[in-house]
Amino acid sequence: MLFGSYSINEKVERKLTRLGLHFKKGDLYFYACSIQFIEEDLDTVYDWSADVMSEAWSPVKAKRKLKLQPGTLVCDALLGQQVFAGVGNIIKNEVCFRIHTPRKRSRRATNPAVEPNGKGSKKLQL
Repeated sequence: MLFGSYSINEKVERKLTRLGLHFKKGDLYFYACSIQFIEEDLDTVYDWSADVMSEAWSPVKAKRKLKLQPGTLVCDALLGQQVFAGVGNIIKNEVCFRIHTPRKRSRRATNPAVEPNGKGSKKLQL
């Protein structure tokens, strides 16, 4: 999912609660989100080398995974949690700003034929 919503200490009744966490000092509710319950040992099912906040993060493995996705737009690749776990819209927007490419995928940005100057979003070049 590329979006989500949550509330703290206030349950929004008009939304379907996907996950509610109750603590001594308050509550946390998640609504529009993807949840995966992991019952196995986390180290056997989670790829720490894809987690950008982990000491085990591997840029070499990330590059290898990206090479399997030719033609992927930078904005889409950055949000691919199998490649860059933990990267969200804030980091994606910062990277796209620094490399001067559109941050959103749109018909205009992905189809140079409809872009007046013929320039579309940047695609990965590895």
